Formats: sequence, C-alpha cells, structure tokens
Amino acid sequence: MTAQWGSRAAVHGVLADANRLAVLHHVALSDRTPKELSAALGIPQPLVTHHLNVLADSGLITRTASEHDRRQRFISIHSSALAYLDRQWLHDQLPASSQRIVFACTHNSARSVLASALWTQRTRTASAAGGTSPGARIHPGARRIARRHQLSLLQRRPVALSEVLTPDDLLVTVCDAADAQVTKHPHRLHWSIPDPATSPDPVAFDRVLATLNERIDRLEAALTPPREERKNDG
Repeated sequence: MTAQWGSRAAVHGVLADANRLAVLHHVALSDRTPKELSAALGIPQPLVTHHLNVLADSGLITRTASEHDRRQRFISIHSSALAYLDRQWLHDQLPASSQRIVFACTHNSARSVLASALWTQRTRTASAAGGTSPGARIHPGARRIARRHQLSLLQRRPVALSEVLTPDDLLVTVCDAADAQVTKHPHRLHWSIPDPATSPDPVAFDRVLATLNERIDRLEAALTPPREERKNDG
C-alpha cells in the first residue's frame, strides 16, 4: 500500500511544475513536436526538452519518430496520465461550432477510413475521411479488420481531402505525412499513427484499430461538456 501511494505522490511531484502539467494537457488530444510545445507554452525549446525528459522518465508521455521525417519527434500522452487531466480545460480547447469530424491520411485507404467508421459507429454523428494523395482502393487489410469487428466502412473508394473538408470541420490527421501537407485549417488535431499497410507485422491493422479506439474514446470524452456529464449522472 505504501509503495502504491508513493508512486502516485511522485507523479504529483512531477506535475507540481506548471510547465509539465501544461505539456501533459497540450498533448492529451493532439500529438505535438517539441517546437510546437515551445510555441504553445512560450518557453525556450531546451527547457521544453528538459520537461519532456522528466515526464518521459515518469512514464507520463511517449516520444516517437515521425514516419514522414525521422528527425522529428512527436509527443503523446501515456494512458497512465489521463487521470491527471482537467476535463473542462480539454473541452474548452475544442471548437464549439464544429458539426463534423474529418479524418485524413495520405492515401485514404486505411487509417482515416477506419477512424471515420469507428467515430460514426461510436458516436452516431457525422464524419468523413479523405487523403492528401488518394490511392486507388481501400486497402484489403482495412476491409478485413472492419469485417472482423463488424465495422461498416463509410466509403467505397479513397477520395481527396479537398473534396470533403470544410472550414467548419474538426480535422484529425492520422498520419505524419498528411499532417505535414495540410498546413492550414482552423480546427485540427494530429494523431501520429504508423501506417499498417507498410508493416510486415500480421497484427499491424489490429494495433491500429486498437489505437484508434483509444484515441476516439479520449476525443469523445473531451467533446462532452463535463458539467453536462455530471448533470446526467445525477
């Protein structure tokens, strides 16, 4: 019992620093680079790196190399840190006016297609998906994993992101190349998810679906006003 409370106390000690707590919140819904975090927090990048090292050593964040540019690192929150987040703050960062979520990847053949289908199945709200350079077909692996999980894909073929995205949409890029190519949109998040189509691992699509499920759970929770949630519970 003492060890359990000791480990929690250590995390609270790490998060007693305002900058570290801010980093954790800024990467809760969208993966960020150290440069982006430096701009968001208004502190020098070397100081950001120091805080990231402390957070990583405590198991609160993960750092992964971008598939698009291996020199770049994306920071994401670890699931163990979710309990320390301010739900109201996260909700306030999301656009109140967005009526639809649009998921984007390069070829619109796997990750974005699965994400859109999962979002609509889970929330019963509108979603769409598009590619910055659409491929010729939906990847067979995406179709197989969708059938296995009784997930209805919302499109028969890849489409261009420019055909489906409007300024009022909340854009979620689910691959690093698409994130680099879509430079301007008023409402956007980024999830750095490896491309299962290029992986030799037979369970790559399973991992992607599990990751999308976890990310969608988190985003859906943030979009729900915490006060409304408490009211409904009462």
